[in-house]
Amino acid sequence: MTASLALRDTSGTRVSPATRERVRRAAVDLNYVPSLAARSLGRGKTYSLGFICGDICTLSCWLWLW
Repeated sequence: MTASLALRDTSGTRVSPATRERVRRAAVDLNYVPSLAARSLGRGKTYSLGFICGDICTLSCWLWLW
């Protein structure tokens, strides 16, 4: 059993309610925050957007981004 199975909110997993609660309590105590980079690797999607600008010194390019 892994901690990720216990932290997921899916019914029908092979984690007992007592174990699930212990893992969640430990995650709160340790200030656990899921890693978006690790999630992206597991799912194969980053949900990132790339931007290519010909001249990074052009002010209009930066103003468009902000």
